[in-house]
Amino acid sequence: MLFSTDLPNGLNAVLRHISSGASILSNVRKEADASFMRELQRTDPCRHSGLLKNMQKAAVVTLRSAESRCSHCDLVLPSEKRRDSRYCDTACKMGAFRSRDAA
Repeated sequence: MLFSTDLPNGLNAVLRHISSGASILSNVRKEADASFMRELQRTDPCRHSGLLKNMQKAAVVTLRSAESRCSHCDLVLPSEKRRDSRYCDTACKMGAFRSRDAA
């Protein structure tokens, strides 16, 4: 399996890079990431599907933390709350019930 990176290739290139004193930047190019994913799908479909599943879970968690707010007080929900939580704590849940009941 070939690795899709922007690192110096070969021993001489690595030694030249080290002697220059420059730091090695991480691979953040979208093209390199896409080629790595295509290569992984072709060579190791099981690992590819697991990686995709984990990336999707991370995206859901990121979206949830950015969007979830208490339905009663509009504060951001704590991270330890369940995904389908609507209230930040029991007091807000009871307050929402009482305001619905009084209306």
